Amino acid sequence: MKKALLCHYDYDPLDRLAGLLPHPQAPRQRFYRQNRLATDIQGDVRHTILQHGDQLLAQQRSDSTSTASTLLATDTQHSVLHTVGSSEQRAMAYSPYGHHPTAGANEHLLAFNGECADPVTGHYLLGNGYRAFNPVLMRFNSPDSWSPFGKGGINCYSYCLNNPINYRDPSGHFIASGNTLLAVQGISSSMGGIALALSSPARTSGPALAAYFSGALGVLCGGVAARLPGTRLGAIMAGTSATLGAISMTTGARASRQGFRGLSSRASLSSLDEMEGALNDSSRFIPNRNFEPSPPYLPPRPGFQFSSQHSRQSSLPTFESLPLEIQRGPRGKVPEYTPISQAQEVTTPRKVTVRINNLPEVHRYTEVAETGARIRETQL
Repeated sequence: MKKALLCHYDYDPLDRLAGLLPHPQAPRQRFYRQNRLATDIQGDVRHTILQHGDQLLAQQRSDSTSTASTLLATDTQHSVLHTVGSSEQRAMAYSPYGHHPTAGANEHLLAFNGECADPVTGHYLLGNGYRAFNPVLMRFNSPDSWSPFGKGGINCYSYCLNNPINYRDPSGHFIASGNTLLAVQGISSSMGGIALALSSPARTSGPALAAYFSGALGVLCGGVAARLPGTRLGAIMAGTSATLGAISMTTGARASRQGFRGLSSRASLSSLDEMEGALNDSSRFIPNRNFEPSPPYLPPRPGFQFSSQHSRQSSLPTFESLPLEIQRGPRGKVPEYTPISQAQEVTTPRKVTVRINNLPEVHRYTEVAETGARIRETQL
């Protein structure tokens, strides 16, 4: 009996399905981004998948003449249940193990659990082409290389421990439950809320403390849910972890916003205080206009005579008229002046150099009269 070749499969060095050659169709090429299918090209037809993480969003089909986009509506297991195009809407339904009559021939790449069905057999090539899962037989076509002692489990052909409603197997090796994914999301949200609260200047405010508390509880509940997959308690803990994670993220963002708002307010107050201090300092050098200046000195009227009590004293005292304590000076020290008599008064010009606040030097010529213990300087 002669055997016919229906499809030829090509793999890249990372053991991912890189190309298909279905007979007699045109060859297909597949490209991946972050270990997820991103683009499928067959002839001049290109399919591009838009997604955020594991969440499917839309699919774009383009050829040489037109481009069309289709929105994808999925469930918690990422199975495509509804498609919305520019001209039509289509609903899709699956058996518990993912069987769909036109899964392989469907123009949309992704179907049950967000996986791509083989165009020839309708099987799901899990792990980017690692193992083929048969939704009709409800089992894998080949044994798991991680069985029986690894994560593949004892039964090397079973799919998701015969519980495809609560579990999925995107790698073809081990199961992943929706509760586990929800718990991971709760843990990540809790850690994000704690990080936001710690980054806030107001680390001890009410919202920050709420973020710490809810984040810690969210991480704890998420860990319990990850340890109890497929159980009722695990589902409850996963939902609780996701809720606490959302609360922690919200309160952490609020604490961060309040902290930076308070920091900006304190900066504004400090700038006002600095301005007030500068004005107070500058007021010391501004003359007070509330007081009138002293009247100028007027010379005496002609013919005015000084009385005895208004008689002028000698302009300069003599050394002998000073008290003895001043004449002797401090004990143990030599007086810094040389006593001379008033008759020996000498007037000499002297050049004085003055520097004020690092300004250029100012030269002043003064007339100095020295007599006894007194020096008089008059500016010329």
